[in-house]
Amino acid sequence: MFFSVIIPTYHRNELLARCLERLAPDIQTLSSDQYEVIVSDDGKNSTAENLLRERFPWAHWIQGPQRGPAASRNFATTHANGTWLVFTDDDCIPDPGWLQAYADAITPESLAYEGCTTCVQPFSPLLEETPMNLTRGCFWSCNIMIAPSVFHSIQGFDENFPYPFQEDTDFREKLKAAGYSFPFVPNAIVDHPARPRRLGKRMGEVRECDALLWYKGGQQSSAVNPLIRNILCSHWDRFRLMHYLSRDTWIALYSMLGEMNYVLAYVKYWDKKIQNTPKSYNYRQI
Repeated sequence: MFFSVIIPTYHRNELLARCLERLAPDIQTLSSDQYEVIVSDDGKNSTAENLLRERFPWAHWIQGPQRGPAASRNFATTHANGTWLVFTDDDCIPDPGWLQAYADAITPESLAYEGCTTCVQPFSPLLEETPMNLTRGCFWSCNIMIAPSVFHSIQGFDENFPYPFQEDTDFREKLKAAGYSFPFVPNAIVDHPARPRRLGKRMGEVRECDALLWYKGGQQSSAVNPLIRNILCSHWDRFRLMHYLSRDTWIALYSMLGEMNYVLAYVKYWDKKIQNTPKSYNYRQI
């Protein structure tokens, strides 16, 4: 049993250093001879190579393909030596017992697992976000483990997603379509501090990933209705957590309108672009 921990990174050396500090051989309770850490670096203006050489020489730095986190994760697996691939992100904080919890959970029946993702610090749900997974069923890429044979059999993360958004949801759906389940390992914990939400036009841009996900599910009709529904539902889920109007509420409302306007302006272009792509996107064909 040997684990390859894969971390994509992009111009976030301070956050990456915090993550790597928790993966150090004297911090993780799993023996250091049972895992390796691979940092796939998409940096353009700067990289993390010197950081790793000076402070984390036990971690392996590789130059990523500079096509986003999905491609970076896929590329890193070609350098992995492990019998298990374990993924987290550069802004996560793994628990010292993270890898040991995964090791203890392995059974012959399961070839993929998801861990518990927390956010211990309070945050504003209107203007900040975090991919928490406290129960099961999310399979977020910041805290998963999978056998290499399964990873490659479903062709890894889809690199066609134009933004770092929904590529892990897509990966989960491919895994399920191929007939694999993924038990939840509650003690395999990483903390994911909240980050600022994309607002307005910026969030509207990444909704193209939602459109791609719509068609990959085998849908033939335009993505416009599900996109608008997703926007309204996601904002409502956050608004109902607030018991009073605040500055954050008005910012979020204004952002929602900008997001919807952008989607309405570009959704026909996305429909045409995705439908004319030669590659088949239907999960039913897996």
